[in-house]
Amino acid sequence: VIIERVTGEEVSEADVRVAANSKLFESAPLEKYLARAGRQMNVKDRLVIAEALAEVIVSDSRISSKEVRFFNMVAEAFELTPAELAGLIESD
Repeated sequence: VIIERVTGEEVSEADVRVAANSKLFESAPLEKYLARAGRQMNVKDRLVIAEALAEVIVSDSRISSKEVRFFNMVAEAFELTPAELAGLIESD
């Protein structure tokens, strides 16, 4: 539901499982892949992904330390600052 709302595309559980098991993660560590992909996105797009991830993490009303570490890794790979994560983005 979250992915569909954010992207406008319907994604099945099977699609998520296929992506999670893809060879992509064997060819490059996730942090490096995210950093490389993040350089091709503007800050607003990186924030949309981070916000969607946060929504997924809190969706079961339980947040583990592993989930927090994962979120922090994604935010760092995307080079998102605490201010950006808090919604404090400079306007032009």
